[in-house]
Amino acid sequence: MSYKKNLKLEMQVNSKNLDVAQLLNKNIFKTVKKLYGIDLDNKVTYIDIPRNPEYGVFSSNVSFVLAKKLHKSPNDIARALAKELNNALPLVAGRHAIIVGVVDGFLNFKLSFVYLKFLLKNLYTTFGVDKVLLQDPKYKKQTVVIEYASPNPNKVMHSGHLRNILIATPLINSYKVLGAKVYTDMVLNDKGIAISKAMVGYLYYARKGHLFQEPDIDIEQALNIDEWYSFPQHWETPETANMLPDYFVDKLYVLGSSLLKESGVAKKVAQYFVEEWELGNKKVYKLWELIINWGLAGQQRVFKELGCKFDTIWRESDHYLLGKQLVRKGLQSGLLKVDKQEKKGAVIVDLTKQKLGKFVLLRSDGTSLYSTQDIALAKLKVARYKANSYIYVVGAEQSTHFQQLFSTLRILGIIKHENLIHMSYALLLLNGKKTSSREGGALYIDTFLNYIKDYLKQNFELKKQARGKLADLIARVAITKVSATKAFNFDIKQASNPHGHTGAYLMYTYVRAANILRKYGIEYPSSRWLDNLKPAIISFVGEESYTQALTMFDLELMNKLVYLPFYLKQAVEVKDPSILVNYAFVLADTFNSYYEKVPVLKSSQDIKEFRLYIVHAIKAALQFIIEILGAQSIEYM
Repeated sequence: MSYKKNLKLEMQVNSKNLDVAQLLNKNIFKTVKKLYGIDLDNKVTYIDIPRNPEYGVFSSNVSFVLAKKLHKSPNDIARALAKELNNALPLVAGRHAIIVGVVDGFLNFKLSFVYLKFLLKNLYTTFGVDKVLLQDPKYKKQTVVIEYASPNPNKVMHSGHLRNILIATPLINSYKVLGAKVYTDMVLNDKGIAISKAMVGYLYYARKGHLFQEPDIDIEQALNIDEWYSFPQHWETPETANMLPDYFVDKLYVLGSSLLKESGVAKKVAQYFVEEWELGNKKVYKLWELIINWGLAGQQRVFKELGCKFDTIWRESDHYLLGKQLVRKGLQSGLLKVDKQEKKGAVIVDLTKQKLGKFVLLRSDGTSLYSTQDIALAKLKVARYKANSYIYVVGAEQSTHFQQLFSTLRILGIIKHENLIHMSYALLLLNGKKTSSREGGALYIDTFLNYIKDYLKQNFELKKQARGKLADLIARVAITKVSATKAFNFDIKQASNPHGHTGAYLMYTYVRAANILRKYGIEYPSSRWLDNLKPAIISFVGEESYTQALTMFDLELMNKLVYLPFYLKQAVEVKDPSILVNYAFVLADTFNSYYEKVPVLKSSQDIKEFRLYIVHAIKAALQFIIEILGAQSIEYM
């Protein structure tokens, strides 16, 4: 191909060429088709990052994939692909943007200096990461629904909810940056025996003069809802008890649960509340509403602090009847059946062929289960959102339930199985121990965050606002830096160490970059600084020459900065925010090493300005990832 013809392939600024991995993958598909007539699987990415950075910025194992089909050596295939790709890949400013090489059968891609400048200038603008150019046509066509949090209104939100929220948040934000239409929702399990336990606990343990203590009257009299309905002023409220509403309800739920274990009368009253609520008993409904509203008030406080927003809050009390109707309809159509053996009259879907057993959808007495509500909710979601993907962020202990649910939704024709995703997560431990909300031993979110803030107050000199932001980032990074599927033990000293892979370390690195820019007297550098650089050597040089020439350390930092689109998309594709967090650590490690070796502010003017722009790009990349996690950066530490 002639140089004149190749010049027609000059790059235009758009998301396709800012994401180098996507650009390479697309050209590999075309080249394989051209040379061998083979259509590669378009759902597979054949681009990865080489272990040895000397080989290049990206690599591909596609030669090994083709070797079996073509009965040729990977080296021969790689050399043929490299020759064609070097002619086909586009140019920047009339020069090759990407140089393709072969090492041990792998294709390796090095980015030219002029292309690196092009990427930095357009991806990291004067005012930060260009989010518009990060949008991807593939994601702009998608509508995604992410269900997360979903705490019970009878409990204070605890560490399990925190892990749920903190792994869901970067997924939500990443989808939005890529251009997808994202809806968030949560489910409020606001009916059933758990709420009745809190109601029983309130009647028995919240009488004035006997708060959280046994009353000095008979249990049947104490649990008489008629007395409460006529004289509610005889009972304490969160305000009169000087307690947060969710803590007030949680305490009464724990006491009520214990009471049910000890007293048949209490158990009978709780079941009565369940049944009478469904029959519309106004006294029961009024007490139920009181308890629920206190619980919701507490949840809203926590959601506000963590930055959670929901497009829809689904209430079980609104759709539980729809679930029963859908199950009965499935039974009538023959898709479901009554099990007369193991489940003794319950309505089930038989999933034994899928090795998922029998999934119960209605008990033999006609009462509903979580499965009943989930079917109704799925039907409502489809009607409201008409989405491409429905993602459920729920603990790993529910994995079997969601496998059964997804198969059932497919059988009932509600949602296709491929559109359903269970994003599971393992336990968050404290000091190696699991906490339990049922027995009142849960680590509450408030306690967890205050624990970090108190530690920072004792060990760091920070203003209150900065301390709150740092504590928030420390929690988010500690929880998301490991794969969500792995149990994680939180250690306050390790998580707050500014010299380890922690939120404190990322914030420290961000502040270091900001300090360099401030010392030069700027906040936002000019993108012209990248182009004003006179032709300079990019080679290993002695320390005395660092101020006069660019070095491999500069090149290494530039190369790391171009990975942002790649890791952003990878984190979304595999539903694992730890990928993005660990990329932030790579940036921080590389920059801190660079800071120790390269005297940015002592460099000659053109090189100094060039390096300051790289420092700005690091700062912008870290700020972008911090914001994706749902946190805020601070300028001073």
